[in-house]
Amino acid sequence: MNLNMAKKTTLLVSALLGTAILAGCNNVASSTSTGSTASSSSNPSQSVPSSSSAASSYVNYDPSLYGDPTALTATVTFWTTNGGQNLAALNGLKTLFNKTYPNITINISGQGGYPDIQTKIGDAIAAGTTPTIAYCYPDHVANYLDAGAVMNLQNFVDDPTIGFLKENEADEGYHTTGGVDYYGADDYVQGYWNEGKAYQTSGLYSVPFTKSTEALYFNQTVFDQKGWNVPETWDQMWSLCDTIKSSYPDYIPLGYDSDSNLFISGCASTGISYTSSTGAHYLFNNPGAKALMQTWVDKYNAGELVTEGTLPNNAYTSTDFTQQKILMIVSSTGGASYADTTNFNVGVSALPSYTGHDLKIISQGPSLCFFQRGTWAQKYAAWLFYKFCTRSEWSARFAVASTGYDPVRISSYATPYYASYLSDNADTIYGRTSAVTANLRDDIFYSPVFVGSSTARSAVGTILSLVALSGDTIDQAFQAAYDECITG
Repeated sequence: MNLNMAKKTTLLVSALLGTAILAGCNNVASSTSTGSTASSSSNPSQSVPSSSSAASSYVNYDPSLYGDPTALTATVTFWTTNGGQNLAALNGLKTLFNKTYPNITINISGQGGYPDIQTKIGDAIAAGTTPTIAYCYPDHVANYLDAGAVMNLQNFVDDPTIGFLKENEADEGYHTTGGVDYYGADDYVQGYWNEGKAYQTSGLYSVPFTKSTEALYFNQTVFDQKGWNVPETWDQMWSLCDTIKSSYPDYIPLGYDSDSNLFISGCASTGISYTSSTGAHYLFNNPGAKALMQTWVDKYNAGELVTEGTLPNNAYTSTDFTQQKILMIVSSTGGASYADTTNFNVGVSALPSYTGHDLKIISQGPSLCFFQRGTWAQKYAAWLFYKFCTRSEWSARFAVASTGYDPVRISSYATPYYASYLSDNADTIYGRTSAVTANLRDDIFYSPVFVGSSTARSAVGTILSLVALSGDTIDQAFQAAYDECITG
């Protein structure tokens, strides 16, 4: 992390701590203890075997056993993929949380990237050593749910003591649209919230923590010099790519960092079948998807498109972008810093839409899942921490501190803090990225989730490189991807 980024992180974490402590003073318990060991062992009937049904085993928070939630004593184990500035911001939230919940200890530990944490949780499920909560993607949770390892969080939402209560607006968030008031679960960006319900088992098995999507980053300096307009549709994009390549053959017009996202978003945006959560899961081996792939193959062969999968060593396209070899890239907003450079001015825009179709952008970034293993005190404490972290103000502040991520509460976008951030950072890549994505939250989509959906995502991400680099025909590459899904 460079010096400017380190300074920015320190200031943002300080901002998380500073005004929040003042705002939380009225709710601070008299004890200043930093926490103690979790225990609900005095009430063994509230422990839950890991194989039990989350819905049938749920026990409402009982104040006669635990007292006011601010007096709850528990230790929560929280596995994340965070490091660096994101971990510092999360620890800042933890410090704030303990001003109100002094007897709850949150032990946060980074577990590597998303593939790493998925593998480690799979091992922990088998060993009976799962954490209390963990970062996740829905594809991961489908497997955890199949193993009976995760909780139905709808029960927490509806809990009469620690659930979403309209009268407690500080916890619930609050916004008004069209003269209608929305609070609690309805105040979360609905594409993010409903993603946690998109499993084969009815219920809510993951909840959004902080989110990202994809954006179009482009060489603003060159665009201004040439008088090019940022394409708003893919037809315009391909026309611009033709112009760039014919007039400036040394440039690669477009890079796309994720082969899987290119395929999945293309299918979602055009109504082409990709997968289904029920019945025959793997639907992507179809003429419409193959026609889309033919377009991408043609653009690759013309030197107008590269992807991570078609670059040497599967390099991210952002590297060649900052070195002025690629003029436009589609990349994760969570990795906005990788598209930043002092070599030229970087512009940020929404992805193009497909002509005749509404824009759809993919949901990315961490959600949380809660595991069955552990005491009820630990689970209650974890839920209280989740609610605290996703309050309107704190979701906004954590998103800003995480740089490139978005708040998960609708009301977060209307907070004075977030409005000031967008205004004050209009000249930074983070502020410009956030200004774009703030207007896209109604365009979020997520893919069907089932055991094997992560295999499908990986498999379709190999098709373009199989055709472009290995000499397979499109039919052969699709069949290979389909066979990989069927055989696991």
